[in-house]
Amino acid sequence: MSIIDKTPSGFESFGASGEIGTDVDAAIQDLRHDGHFEILLPYGLATFPQTCAANWTAIYAWTGVNYTNVSDQFKDFYRRRLDQLDQIISALRLTPDQNGYSLRDKECLEAEASAIKRFLGVSPDAGLEQAIRLSNSKDSLAREFGTVLLIKIGTTSAREQLQKLTNDPDWAVRTEAKNGLSKPVTFEFAPASFRKGDT
Repeated sequence: MSIIDKTPSGFESFGASGEIGTDVDAAIQDLRHDGHFEILLPYGLATFPQTCAANWTAIYAWTGVNYTNVSDQFKDFYRRRLDQLDQIISALRLTPDQNGYSLRDKECLEAEASAIKRFLGVSPDAGLEQAIRLSNSKDSLAREFGTVLLIKIGTTSAREQLQKLTNDPDWAVRTEAKNGLSKPVTFEFAPASFRKGDT
């Protein structure tokens, strides 16, 4: 995605790895109703292959130099989304609802809800039970999804489960687990800022 801004020195472009898609009104909002617009960008948390994708919505604002991730300044936005997710999950059925969600999306919606709970400080282990359950599944795709969730959680308990998965019979699962353990623990869900592009 590219954003073009008019600045005192002319037009400048900024790039981000998230995608606004076609619903620009939903992606560019004045969340505080103060005349300052924020950009809401979805980023992938984890993909459950052939099933669903869990996303995280990051909030960016212009800070005079670049677009900076200001998600931590909008906790109410995430509390509202958590309430919305609770309602959506409790109403899931086999057939898609008006938003296109069905029982097929349940694991991904629960993963998003858990990520929000960790972000809001409800519990650093939010989602751990789900991730462990998935990582112990007989289905290698479920184990792969659970492995990515464990990496995102990053707590001691999550990393202990990741260590077990380094011996998983499935190459993708054990490779993901090894890669996750080799990286420092981070609780960032999206880049800190957009990098300035060519003007």
